[in-house]
Amino acid sequence: MHQDGLSERFCGEGVPLWAVPKEHTFPLPLGLPYRGQGNDGLPTRSQCAKHMWYTYQAAYASGAAYERLYTNQDNLTDAWGAFWAKVLQSFKGSQSLLGVNIINEPFVGNPYKDPALMVPEAADRLRLQPAYDIVARHIRAADPDSIIFFPGTTSDRTGRPYTDFLPQGFQHAPGGKEFADRAVNSFHYYTPPQSDSHVKQYFQKRIKDARRLETGLFLTESCCEKFFHKVAPVAESLGMSWIHWEWKQFFRETEASRTSPDQNAAFGADKTGCGGLWVIPPECAKLQEALEALPPPAHNVFFEEHICLFTDGSTYDSTGIPRSAWAVVCTREGSLDNAIVESACLCGKQSNPRAELTAVLVAFQHAVTADIYSDALGVVRGVRRLLREGWRYKYWGKQVNLDLWWLAWQQIFSKPGPWKIFHVKSHSDHRMAVDQFSKWTFWHNAAADEAAKAAHLKRSVELNQCFEQASAAAASQRHAAAKLFAFHEGVVKQAGGDENPQVLSVGGLGFGVGGDGQIDLIRDLGGVQVQTCVQPLLEFDDCLMGPRFLWVLQKFFLSQSWKQTQSPVSVLEIYLEFVAQTGWIAPANTAKMESATLPLRHRNSIPSSWVHESEYPALKLCRPALGKQVAVFLHAIKELFKRTQAEHSVVQEKALSVIGLSRRVPALYICPMTIDAQAIRLKSVIGSDKYDLVVKRP
Repeated sequence: MHQDGLSERFCGEGVPLWAVPKEHTFPLPLGLPYRGQGNDGLPTRSQCAKHMWYTYQAAYASGAAYERLYTNQDNLTDAWGAFWAKVLQSFKGSQSLLGVNIINEPFVGNPYKDPALMVPEAADRLRLQPAYDIVARHIRAADPDSIIFFPGTTSDRTGRPYTDFLPQGFQHAPGGKEFADRAVNSFHYYTPPQSDSHVKQYFQKRIKDARRLETGLFLTESCCEKFFHKVAPVAESLGMSWIHWEWKQFFRETEASRTSPDQNAAFGADKTGCGGLWVIPPECAKLQEALEALPPPAHNVFFEEHICLFTDGSTYDSTGIPRSAWAVVCTREGSLDNAIVESACLCGKQSNPRAELTAVLVAFQHAVTADIYSDALGVVRGVRRLLREGWRYKYWGKQVNLDLWWLAWQQIFSKPGPWKIFHVKSHSDHRMAVDQFSKWTFWHNAAADEAAKAAHLKRSVELNQCFEQASAAAASQRHAAAKLFAFHEGVVKQAGGDENPQVLSVGGLGFGVGGDGQIDLIRDLGGVQVQTCVQPLLEFDDCLMGPRFLWVLQKFFLSQSWKQTQSPVSVLEIYLEFVAQTGWIAPANTAKMESATLPLRHRNSIPSSWVHESEYPALKLCRPALGKQVAVFLHAIKELFKRTQAEHSVVQEKALSVIGLSRRVPALYICPMTIDAQAIRLKSVIGSDKYDLVVKRP
């Protein structure tokens, strides 16, 4: 059972909420009690961020909850064992299930009631041993032969001299001595700098514990670059089993996690793997899900002797949505005979570098030693660096396709080799080779290239349909984006020039498209329904807006004649009316600007400061993108009405992207009398209910 902090009630995870009673004292004594939200009273993310997650185990409420779990209060320990029994029954017969790890990094219990528990030996003997015996009884009833991994208390895993070198407190394997041959003493190891010289001493202590209990021994977690230099070699020298673990933020960019400092730049970079689009159409999201669901390589062939393997990747990108495949071909040195070892469509994110690297990775997986030939120079250089220097996260953590490079390193590290990798010229005619070796490499590289191209035919009809739909949606969205950016550029050009970019008159709102200087968004966007990207609700303090800007905004709202519209109005229309009447544009946030473009006094200041209007002439090419202007405008309205206590409701459920600005807002039905001119000029009826803004005159 993997737990970090035991429960959401303690800013962690692990056991279900019903297993931990509602606790109103958390996180005493670390700080004042948090006021939770919702029916369950869970602390908020902002509250949990006040301390590191692991420090919350020192809270009294956390220790009391561990105590309840270990001492079978309300039959919780029996429920814990029944959970593992259910897991084993569900996966019975699965060859991939090695055993069960009873709990990840168990805390000592409640040291506030019993300070002796802070000694690891006492916590093992008084709390974990009785609890493990109960859990093991349920496990053995479900599967007598299952391997049980049992860890000691969390405080005994750092190799500190004179404390962690004491024996563990376990008296026998979980369930009794008769199960020792099916139990493994599982431990983690994280070392402070002062303990680096005590690794071997600490490991020898663990070996003594395992021999005393007559169980197996497994280092099931240790991490970071230090592990490969100071920990793994010691474990290897002592004949210990070990596994490396390292947390990294490998996550699929979802609509909930994307942010962009510049909407214009976002359309020029491949952030999503779906043609570089910032706002992902549903068709692209569906395609990504289908690609993630593709099965991994089958690995039906394994070479125990030295072999020559040629690899290649193939990518088609004519529609803006890449489609990738790869292949591995085997041969003997000097022979022109070859055979396809494996070929398939690439799963996950599609790109040619990933296809090339996947082919090399599969080559590593199919052999214990081989000469590998690839026409991807970047992949060849990367593998040579791994072979030469090993894994150094300081370098590899910055590389693209980090996940695949890490898998490649695991293969290299786990096999004896030797490995060699050679670069081959791509798409070379073997008839033009100057020597026999070049002829041989050209011949087999061409075979790998043909196999990779042929692998595209393995793509299912359903997946091909997903590609076609995503390509059409992406093309439509690029067209819409181009038109909206043209509109944005027209607004910026009429902003008054470099001398006074604040000036933006009604007559200057030419859009730069069409004979009359206007853009027909309905016609040019083709009625495309584009999706906005979800972002967390943002909060801006009024001081960051600038008091004068808020004063101008308040004057604008209080000086209007208001009316109720028959059709909804977009936030963009309100903003352009504000600009036309006041000559102001929303202020820029210097945190997203290049330092060299800022006034001198802002270059080394707190990056969240906002540029004062008097400093606009000093900025070069830093006028905020239209999407940012409207986002700031919306937040300023929220702040304004909060301060004036006007009757209002402002909710930003969807972030304002350049694509989403022109959408009508059904809930926005109170607007200035003069808004009609802006509405006529924009003609932006694309129908949406993404923004909810109700404004009434105070």
